[in-house]
This record gives sequence, structure tokens and C-alpha cells, in this order.
Amino acid sequence: MLVPSLVAAAVVAAMAFALSPPAGDDAASGMPVEALYTGSWVISTVASTGDVGRYSSLAIDSNDKHHICYLDNPGAAYNLMYITDAGGSWASTMIDSGGYMGMFCSIDVDSNDKVHVSYYDNTNGNLKYATDAGGSWATSTLDSTGDVGQHTSIEVDSLDKVHISYYDNTNRDLKYATNAGGSWAYTTVDSASMVGMYSSLGIDSDDKVHISSYDMLNGALRYATNAGGSWALSTVDSSSGNDGYYSSLAIDSNDKVHIRYFDNVNFDLKYATNAGGSWAVTTVDSTNVVGTYSSICIDSHDVVHISYLLTTTLDLRYATDAGGSWATSSVDTTGSVGAYSSIALDSEDRVYIAYQDATNYDLKLAYFTAHSKSIQGYVKDMAGNPYEGVTVSVTIDGTTEVNVTDSSGYYVVEFAAADWDVGSTIGLVAQAGVGDQVTGSDTADDTVTQTMSDLTFPYEIPTFGGWLGLAVAGGAVAALACGILLLRRR
Repeated sequence: MLVPSLVAAAVVAAMAFALSPPAGDDAASGMPVEALYTGSWVISTVASTGDVGRYSSLAIDSNDKHHICYLDNPGAAYNLMYITDAGGSWASTMIDSGGYMGMFCSIDVDSNDKVHVSYYDNTNGNLKYATDAGGSWATSTLDSTGDVGQHTSIEVDSLDKVHISYYDNTNRDLKYATNAGGSWAYTTVDSASMVGMYSSLGIDSDDKVHISSYDMLNGALRYATNAGGSWALSTVDSSSGNDGYYSSLAIDSNDKVHIRYFDNVNFDLKYATNAGGSWAVTTVDSTNVVGTYSSICIDSHDVVHISYLLTTTLDLRYATDAGGSWATSSVDTTGSVGAYSSIALDSEDRVYIAYQDATNYDLKLAYFTAHSKSIQGYVKDMAGNPYEGVTVSVTIDGTTEVNVTDSSGYYVVEFAAADWDVGSTIGLVAQAGVGDQVTGSDTADDTVTQTMSDLTFPYEIPTFGGWLGLAVAGGAVAALACGILLLRRR
């Protein structure tokens, strides 16, 4: 905060403001500055040998390296495959083979960037698990009681313990496996009806488990959690008469639950969340037949990202609520693409989607790259009144853009993507008058919304006479100060 001189206190204080970050991103003193971007999707083929890409599942480690498990169909068999760019270039490995291995595979990485995969052994009807935590790939059969292991979903908790949800096809139940107690334990979570298909598991900040699945008997989206200490079951949505296909669940920073799924009556992509305290359901996309093979993730700003298939035209689609309402767009429209999509975010909240190209039987990866970035915000006084005419300069890597606040106190500057290097320092200079300058800084990231600092005057702007009133008030104070000095000299 700028400290004004004694004599010109009334004028300078009215024009000075602080750029230092507030105590929190959502400080009530003003609107936070945000960086928004527009851009396009970059598509690459990461595996193309044979018939590959079914059941793709993507995870990104702490070094922003990508890990994907998927199915290879060489003919009369299925092999569980794994591919990663952790070594600098894409390298694939066959994890399990012999019969029909790898269907419904799901992947996650632990705090040491070790990989964990759950999958279905279709030959024997078993739930299987693979990990490279010991230095090389090791596979094991976890549950072999009946026909179990379809629709698996895996997550690793903060203690690197593994949690898996899956479907018991023999009893038509939702099951759950974990080694959190030291050895593998198996629980039937939901047996109310034909429930457990399309299971998706998430873990909150307390390492409590949340699972969504499809209730086939009642045509409903089901939800289970042990957050209260024991398993609690509920129906989230059955409004269409057949909701819950392709469910995918994610947990935000406040431990609120977000689920995307397919409405098999209206053929729409739907979304449910309890972020408001109770379950609220929204139709995200209703373009023809849309919403199968969907996947969900949430970034560090609790913005939701969804990938899914537009079945009518066999295109990969993407939806986000980054702008405050749902926006949808096409990612890849070349051939028959978008099935088995899996979405994930790296440490900079960049969006990646793994999926199958069914025309060429390839595994593909799409990621979003920015064309431009804009920094915008409001300059106001401590009472929330806007300041017009303040010059705001923003600099990154030697490139400076300038804008002057309008009558609402708003400013915006835009940078080309080439000038926006992730990790670079953003310098801000706010000039409200001659000699009245404060500075602030932030770090450039590649998020959809980047919260920076509020621009807020530390004093309330006088409302009498506008800027003329400020000049008169300043002159009066200066004259008074001068008079005091003269009196002291006498």
C-alpha cells in the first residue's frame, strides 16, 4: 500500500490503491482479477499398432506426464496395454494378456507417480489389479467370487491406499475393494436392485469414498458414500425413467460431488451436483443423441470439464462451466471418434482427453492450447465505488499491454499465446496520478480462470463535486497544513 505524505494526504490518499493480494482469493473488498483464454484443440495419435484405444483411461502425474491404459484387440483376444510419455517420448507396454484381459480398465497414479490399474478378466470373470509400484509391472486377481469386475473405477488416496468400485454381474450388485486396512477387503455396497453398472469412484479430502452407478431396475442414477462412517445410499435422478448410463464422478475442493451421466430416454448429457447443499440436475447438451462415453474432472478453481461422444455424428465433444454457464464445443470431428473418452488435468489445469479413433482403430490424445490470454479486473475504492481513468500496465516476459479503466472501473489487457509463458512473472503497475504508483505481481498459469489480486483504493472516494471536489478538498488540506506551519514559525 502506498503511504501518502502528510501535507498532501487528502489528495494522494484518495488516488492511491493497493495491488497486494488479499487474505483470500475471494476477498470481499473487490472483484478478483482473472485471466481467461480462447484457443483450439491439438490432436495427436499416441498408439496406432493394431486395433487399439478401447476402454482408454487417462491419468497425469506430478510431473505432468501422461499415463493411459487401454485395450489392444489383436484378434481372438484382448490385451491390457499401457502407454506413457514419462520417459520423454511415448512408450507402450503390455501389462496383461492371455484370453480377454483389460476390459473396463481404470488408471490412477499415487504420490510417488507409481501407476495403479484395475480391470476385468473376461475369460475368468474376475476383478484384476496391476501396479508398477514395485519397480516392474505386477498383476493379481482381487475378487473371483462369481462374475465380478466389470465397470471398474480406481482411485488412490492421500496415503497411497487403493480404492476400487466395480460391478458384481452374478448378484447384480455394486461392490468395493480396498487395501486401506493393509490387506484387500471386499464389500457389497449396494444390493437394493440391479445396481452397480457404470460405477465411478472419487475420494474426498478426508479419504472418504463416493461412488456413482446405474440402477438398471429403476432406471436411475445412484450414489453411495461412506463419508458419514457407514455406507449411505441414495437415488440422485430418475426423472426421465432411465438415467445414470455412463456415470462419471468427481470431487471438488470443498468435497462437493459432481456427476455427469446419460439420459437414455431423451438421449441427453446430464449433470448432477450437491454443491448447493442438495442435488441439482441440469441438462448440459441435448444435441441429437449425445452424452455417452463421458468423463468428468474438476480443476483447481472448481471449474467442471466434461468429455463425451456425440453419437449422432460420432464426434468428440467437450463441455465446461468455466464462463458461469455451460458451454459445449466439438473437439475432434474427423471420422468416427470420441468413444471411450477419459479427461484429466495437469498441474496447470490444462485439459487433456484420451479417446479412440474408431475409423483407424487408434488411441488419440487431445489437449487445449491457448491462442490468447486476457487479464481483466476492476479498480475500486474500499467502499466498492469504481475508479475511472486509472492506467493499468501489465508486463510478462518483456511484453507490456496497457488499458485505462472505464466508468465501471473495469480494465482488460490481452496477450498473444506466444507471449504467455507458463511460470513467468506477471508484473502489474497501476498509475492513478503523477507519482501515485503501486505495483503487484502474479505467476502466469494456463488455467481457464486465473485468480490474481484485487485492485482496491484504501480510502473511499469523496462523492461531492467529483474530481473538482477532490481538488478542492486537497487544496483545503494543503492550505491548512501550510497555515499550521506558518503559525509554528511565529
